[in-house]
Amino acid sequence: MGDRANLVIAYKSTANAENLGDALPGSVVLYTHSGGYGLGPDLARALHAARPRWNDDSYAARIIISGIVGEAWKSEYGYGLLVGNTSDNERAVLLVDLQDRKVRRFGEPGKYLSPDKCAQAEPTGEWSFEEFSSFDEDAARYAHLGI
Repeated sequence: MGDRANLVIAYKSTANAENLGDALPGSVVLYTHSGGYGLGPDLARALHAARPRWNDDSYAARIIISGIVGEAWKSEYGYGLLVGNTSDNERAVLLVDLQDRKVRRFGEPGKYLSPDKCAQAEPTGEWSFEEFSSFDEDAARYAHLGI
């Protein structure tokens, strides 16, 4: 059993993306097999850790991904990386827009988002890096999952 979710890291502005499919080209996607429930809080902590490098896309992306994956880098299971598309999914998708310094949510919080519907998911939330990185665990979980 898993708790599948995807985190998109976009290197171009996604402000005009009408759906997730518009935002995916050229983006790096971190897939988690069992970390969906904790993805919001994990992203808040990782984004906070990346603060000194918010102006440097390559370092910011690496710090965010490393902060979320943590010691699981050594495991055969748990996380995967993709470019330009999502993997198996059950939750709203969080997107880190490195150009606009925004975190955007695609899909309804708290509602199942099937893998085949990810690309059609519309934006349903937006926070500045400053705001999202200051969220405590409960606020970050609520932003992602609505719970």
